[in-house]
Amino acid sequence: MKNELLHIAEYIESLEARIAALEAQAKEFEARAKELESKVNELEAQPVPTVVLPTEETPAKETPVDPVQQIDEQLEQEIKMATLEARIIDLEVKQEEHQEAVKSAVNGAPISDLRHAISLGDRFLFQRELFEQNGELMQKTLEALNELPNLDSALAYIDKHFGSWDKDSTAYQLFYTILQRRF
Repeated sequence: MKNELLHIAEYIESLEARIAALEAQAKEFEARAKELESKVNELEAQPVPTVVLPTEETPAKETPVDPVQQIDEQLEQEIKMATLEARIIDLEVKQEEHQEAVKSAVNGAPISDLRHAISLGDRFLFQRELFEQNGELMQKTLEALNELPNLDSALAYIDKHFGSWDKDSTAYQLFYTILQRRF
């Protein structure tokens, strides 16, 4: 069971890394789309040259590159970019759904050691939000909480040593959920 939970935690971490990579790629696509949009706006702001059709009195002239055609080509590029962005968003949504399914499966499972039940991302969150960037304090607290006999004594320990924690914060709520699974 412990190995399965560790495997699930590692899998969640890999999903988080993939999501971060996809978010970075989406930002690149957004920047490129904005760049294309500004180019389209520049082209639209330029006056459209008048095309003189050849008549018997007027000799035929070479027509310059059609700005409308340029705009159409750039719009096609923007559509391709938007399609790629939509695919990325769809992948992100699917990964989030999968991650939530894995988390909900793991959330109900009892744990024997708080130190092994906290993912790497949650460790950073707890250290930053609850333990004022003090990793050693967090480790000592987790060890102390592991030794307590029940949830009530764990909550009393937290109130005594960390009474200033915001109990409505996301970090505290997640920490509390992990505590409940321990006891």
